[in-house]
Amino acid sequence: MLLKTSLDTLEEIPIQIQQALTKLKETESKIMKYQEEINNKLSKIENDTSDTDKDLNKVNSALLNIYKHEKDIEVHLSHLHMVLDEQMCNLEETCENFKEIVCKTAIPLKNNRITGAFGVSRTNQSEKQDIPYCYCRKGAEGPMVACDGPECSLEWFHNKCVGLKAPPVGKWLCKECQEKTVKEK
Repeated sequence: MLLKTSLDTLEEIPIQIQQALTKLKETESKIMKYQEEINNKLSKIENDTSDTDKDLNKVNSALLNIYKHEKDIEVHLSHLHMVLDEQMCNLEETCENFKEIVCKTAIPLKNNRITGAFGVSRTNQSEKQDIPYCYCRKGAEGPMVACDGPECSLEWFHNKCVGLKAPPVGKWLCKECQEKTVKEK
């Protein structure tokens, strides 16, 4: 459901942006038409002074139209900015929701380090108490290390219980997973 909603939202963004850009181009085209009219009238005034007042009024009218359309451009740009800001907020929210859903549903319990990297907790407090940790079977308190064995039954071990004084660099395997790896070779 989240993916479909996200895709629908993403499909709407280009349409909204295209509409705003089309309005900007139309307004710019009108401005250019008025600028051309002004240039023509100014050229006519330079060459023929008989209708100067009438031509100056037309130039003034064209300048007022340009001013009006420049205000329209500001409104369209403001609208475009608002649409983009809104879509960015929606996209950020969708990404956060997606991370949360992935961490809660798609990633198996074996990958607790991945869920931790996203900053999302997969289990509630009662589930945490039911999960066996370490050889000592105590809770997840104090410094711990995760076993990188794909089928490790415990996965998390207290540093003290496995003789570690500092977190290991690279992959680390518990005794059982080390033995399984040696037997498989």
